[in-house]
Amino acid sequence: MIKTLSDFGSPVELYLAAIIALTVLTFGGSHAQTNPEVSAPKSQSSLHNNLHPMADQDMVADAARAKNSKQGFTQKPDTALMLATPTVSDERLAGYHSALETVFPMTPEMIKAYQDALNNNQRAIFSNVYPNTVDDAAMVSLEPGENPIELNVAPGIASVVGFFDATGNPWPIQQYVLGDGESFQIAQLGERSSALAISPTSRGGWSNLVVVLEGEASPVVLKVVVDPTKAHFRRRIQVMKQGPNSHEIVGVDVNKLPVAGDRELLAVLTGAGLRRGSVRVPVTGVDALAWALDDQLYVRSRLPLLSPPWTDSLTGPGGIRAYRLRMSSSLLFSLDGRIVRARLDLP
Repeated sequence: MIKTLSDFGSPVELYLAAIIALTVLTFGGSHAQTNPEVSAPKSQSSLHNNLHPMADQDMVADAARAKNSKQGFTQKPDTALMLATPTVSDERLAGYHSALETVFPMTPEMIKAYQDALNNNQRAIFSNVYPNTVDDAAMVSLEPGENPIELNVAPGIASVVGFFDATGNPWPIQQYVLGDGESFQIAQLGERSSALAISPTSRGGWSNLVVVLEGEASPVVLKVVVDPTKAHFRRRIQVMKQGPNSHEIVGVDVNKLPVAGDRELLAVLTGAGLRRGSVRVPVTGVDALAWALDDQLYVRSRLPLLSPPWTDSLTGPGGIRAYRLRMSSSLLFSLDGRIVRARLDLP
């Protein structure tokens, strides 16, 4: 018997009947055509006996998946079937899509493009040209009229300047003053240390640095220049006077010191910046280096030179010594209380 709308006692029974009819049409349409016995429920009691309160939602969800599978959809559910469930309304669907747009306003492709652009801009902003690094030494006499020594610094790099006396021993710093305290950062490397670390906070400019050494009335004055293309990683300043840590060195007369600015001895002491025309001289027998320049012999070694007598000498940090003497193919050094001979292959 076919029921009409007036046969259903309540809207709930009418709704459940519609759900069952939709399910039968979705899953058993072909079977219903060959089997006329398949029809709507015969009584109101059968509707309540055969359906759980949540069964209609499960059946609709299964029907939606089946329909989407037939139509080739794998991700987006059928909107009409979703709207047929009592828990999903037009307002909820609109709110769902609005929340997605709010939380994820960009697509994955847009997010990746944004990250690439951000990384490129950050690299461009923070990339600096690597400066030419310098590690050398300079001499000062603290005499009136002497030009200040220049110290090159670069942004992002800490430059170290150390102070030594004529015998090569560290000279502790008593006090220091930097002319522009806002454009530079400076720190003494330890209590009674002989070294300072300086780093600029700007990409240009210059200032001066005044350093007072322990026991010395005349301060050392340096010119600090910001140069992004050149920076002193380390610069040793040797003051041509005896400091508080100086002591007698065998073979070295501290009263016979070279004048400040003797570039040849300083270049031999540091092993860099030798004047053009110098010729390397092979040395055997001791640990030493030698160069020939302008009919003079320059020797670099940690050992005291005994013979032949040298005309000038300079001692640097770490006990390294530089000598200037007349040309000779044989040298005598002092090693642990013994006299050792070195032979030179002169050019």
